[in-house]
Amino acid sequence: MKKALAPFIDGLFPLKTLSEQIADNRTVYVYRMIPPQHAHDASFGEQITLIGYDLSVEEEVRFRPYWRAVQPPTQNYSMFVHLVTADAPHTLLAQSDGTPADAQRLTKTWTDPAEQFIGSEVILPLFSTAREVELWVGLYDFETGERLNTQSGQDAVRFPIEAHILH
Repeated sequence: MKKALAPFIDGLFPLKTLSEQIADNRTVYVYRMIPPQHAHDASFGEQITLIGYDLSVEEEVRFRPYWRAVQPPTQNYSMFVHLVTADAPHTLLAQSDGTPADAQRLTKTWTDPAEQFIGSEVILPLFSTAREVELWVGLYDFETGERLNTQSGQDAVRFPIEAHILH
């Protein structure tokens, strides 16, 4: 029976493994049925990694991040998602700010490097434009406003958005 389930289990997205918390020494695995649409590997401040994301663009931009703490974060970080024009990146078209995952699991509670977190879906309006736009995603300390840099030295991960087919 286990061999028959192996391909199914391999296609799932593991969230957490519990073994010490279970009284009779069993191991419990927590999965999400669907993995991220896109794998990614962007480390912020050598603390938190964006390991994947879902992204769809129609009349609006829909973005969902997937995270993992490389080491326990030193602060409770917030996430920003900005929609900007590619040729004038300081021209903000839409934005969303909030917790990277669930508001009940602030980043300072991310102490297990094997645990993975799924963020809430961010929906940004996409207005009629013939310009190229980008989605910028990053983390910052909400008390100071200081952004965490990625391993490449940027303060956001940038995803190009094809906007020429929108109304």
